[in-house]
Amino acid sequence: MAATVGSGQVSLYMNLNYPVGSTASNGNTGPKGKCSASDRACQAYNYGYNAAQDAYSYATNQGASASVWWLDIETANSWSPKTSLNDLVIQGAIDYLSSKSVTVGIYSTASMWRSIAGTGYNPGLANWVPGASSQSALPDYCSKAVSFGGGSVTLVQYGGGSYDVDYACP
Repeated sequence: MAATVGSGQVSLYMNLNYPVGSTASNGNTGPKGKCSASDRACQAYNYGYNAAQDAYSYATNQGASASVWWLDIETANSWSPKTSLNDLVIQGAIDYLSSKSVTVGIYSTASMWRSIAGTGYNPGLANWVPGASSQSALPDYCSKAVSFGGGSVTLVQYGGGSYDVDYACP
């Protein structure tokens, strides 16, 4: 999916989740090597890295490119009850995308971030925050009060009718 930021610059985003179900085996091998069946940390990191690699390759093969990629971290996706494992999935994705010299940010809310990643994992990336109720509320969402993960709010999203509208924070 694509989003436009600032002066019309296109950015891309990908949904991320913990390795469960039919895709769980996508974390068995990767930059951390071949994981043993009991090494959930190895599997989690590899899974995040491989998911970002797959998304990046797919976008490239479709002719899409962007200098900014957002990781969509939402409770609607599957996550481990162990936030430390979720942190490894997220870090794996960050590491892959960073290796491609793109800027990485996180799309989430502070409450979803705490539920998924906990309070101790702070990658310090830009935040794209949904939830503003109106255009007049947008500047309030650009504050530190709604940021998470050690980052600052760069974009705020609100429902503007048929489409969501994104506001670039000053």
